[in-house]
Amino acid sequence: MARQRTTKTKLTHGQSLRQYACRGTIVVAASGMLRVTGAPVWLGERILSETACLREGEPHLVRQAGWIAIQALNDAEVVCVTPEALWPKLSRWCRMAAAGLHRGWKSLAQHAGGG
Repeated sequence: MARQRTTKTKLTHGQSLRQYACRGTIVVAASGMLRVTGAPVWLGERILSETACLREGEPHLVRQAGWIAIQALNDAEVVCVTPEALWPKLSRWCRMAAAGLHRGWKSLAQHAGGG
């Protein structure tokens, strides 16, 4: 079974949370109502952002990685669930960087070039 990374945040009416979300992250209104504005994308000469209003218990799937905004339309709690499968490259790079720093910059450069 895939593991997940879950974060919970309480927001008061009108408060916004801005955070980076990977593609596949699920945003859930645990309580209250939320407006989720997705990462901006270019379409021709226009910038578009997907927007979803969530009522208590409703989920929203992030389709485009990037910075999202979550606004509380009343006092609310938001839960963000990110599948761990989205993080292995970052985790692997961090482990390689730490090991490379331990052995020296030359080793780090060799791993990055062949990785």
